[in-house]
Amino acid sequence: MDNVSAYCIPIGNMFIFWILAEFRYSKKSQKHTRNFALHSDFYEKVNRWKELLKNEVAHGVKEIRDLLLNPSVDELEKLGQISGALRFQTQYLHALHGRVIVLHQIKGTEQKITKKSFRSGTPVLLCRIPELTTINDCIVISCSGNQVSLKAKTKKEVNIDFSDEFVLIPSVGLGYLIALDEFLELKWRDFPGEKLIHYVHCSVPLPTSRPDEVSKKLVRLNEDQRRAVFAALNKSRPIVTIHGPPGTGKTAVIAEIVLEAVSRKQKVLICAPSNVAVNNIVDRLKDLAGICALGFNSELSLAAELEQHDKFVDIQCAFKKLDSGESNGISGNNHDEHKKAWHDASKMLWHLKETIISSKQVIVCTLTNNSLRFLREHGFQPSLTVIDEAAQALECVAWYSLLLSPRAVIVGDPWQLPPVLKTSRLLEMDDINNSLMDTLFKRFGKTNSFMLTEQYRMNKKIMEWPSSFFYQSQLRPNEHIADQLLSDISKVPKGSLFDEPMIFIDTSHDKSARSNEKLYRYSYANARKSS
Repeated sequence: MDNVSAYCIPIGNMFIFWILAEFRYSKKSQKHTRNFALHSDFYEKVNRWKELLKNEVAHGVKEIRDLLLNPSVDELEKLGQISGALRFQTQYLHALHGRVIVLHQIKGTEQKITKKSFRSGTPVLLCRIPELTTINDCIVISCSGNQVSLKAKTKKEVNIDFSDEFVLIPSVGLGYLIALDEFLELKWRDFPGEKLIHYVHCSVPLPTSRPDEVSKKLVRLNEDQRRAVFAALNKSRPIVTIHGPPGTGKTAVIAEIVLEAVSRKQKVLICAPSNVAVNNIVDRLKDLAGICALGFNSELSLAAELEQHDKFVDIQCAFKKLDSGESNGISGNNHDEHKKAWHDASKMLWHLKETIISSKQVIVCTLTNNSLRFLREHGFQPSLTVIDEAAQALECVAWYSLLLSPRAVIVGDPWQLPPVLKTSRLLEMDDINNSLMDTLFKRFGKTNSFMLTEQYRMNKKIMEWPSSFFYQSQLRPNEHIADQLLSDISKVPKGSLFDEPMIFIDTSHDKSARSNEKLYRYSYANARKSS
């Protein structure tokens, strides 16, 4: 077994996790890995990633501090930078989330807590108003109606007065920075996906792959999609790239890859840079037995399954007693007893997590989910890692999840908007502000790359421009959508002005707000937009 220790180091208002791993090698393992030697340009790239991390963290801290210097709460509220005024409702120690703080909207305030601005997983600062004093760094657990639940970064009781008023300020999202930092500091040897780094960065040539399976059994898919699925399932292909524009069925392909892999007794880890992408995948696979999502607010989440387990009642009771003990004060011998009780409760929770996670066939999460670091220790060893929307993920962020399995499938659209960093241009680091998909195309070209070309989302006249401009005129419309008009899918009258695939409106001579509003009111949207 590997001995892995995690350390949490504070940097300003943030925490960077460092993992120090000690590995035991057999002689066979040492002999097998001795010839691996990454090129010097890769290590130079790692150093530049480290520099980028340092500056991105500093920039994020400065942004928060500048925001807190703004004396006008009303101005921040108008800009959407803070929630409406909140009041403390309760706090408690939860077995899964640690310290939970619950606040409610003060009656009469105009600004509502919006799910869009403060969705689950959003890092926020809890600040007292009017002086905007930071009370705690938190993560939003849930937001519904006029109530919001927060996970505090401390397990100790937070000193909050019921009469005080508070606001939430979106904090800098450091999840990807944590993932980057862990990748840079990890010793890669003995990880299942270690060889993938060497394949991608030229120290080891790709092995010759066996022919892909040829079958017509996936009748729901078109020919491009079938080829991509069978290539992804070919165990002699260590890494496969599947790409195509929106509407070509990339999520459907991912779902088929997962279903086929599970039917072959393989475990699959699915990651994406955003919660939206993760939720889309979960929706496709929600009827699959043995699937688990790492995150908040999902019936398939690890948290939901833990809370439904018979043993969780005892664990939660143990944490409630610990919380009660802290509230009443701890001293002398009670301190040692409290410490032992905390250890025992944490151990029970750990074993319950291990029981559930090790039994799963599929785990889905964002690339920056903190629980990724514990999957190996909890007995989840995937045969395959699938990354969706890979063009939006920095290469160094993607690597942490890829190290967990010996094979990878990278899915996305290389023409999609790339990952955005705030300091890369200032530091003249555009060369490392790349996605893993960019790196794979530069390294392998069309080798192990499969394009989806049949378009299910738009009329052929709409498709023609992006096809010729971005995709070398390779796209073709599905026969059922090629000539579809708004009158076919909405109440727009057939043959009317708006019953055309494309309409160009010259607004250069129309300066009045009134006429602009009129145009807006008579615009139409596709009522059956493809997901």
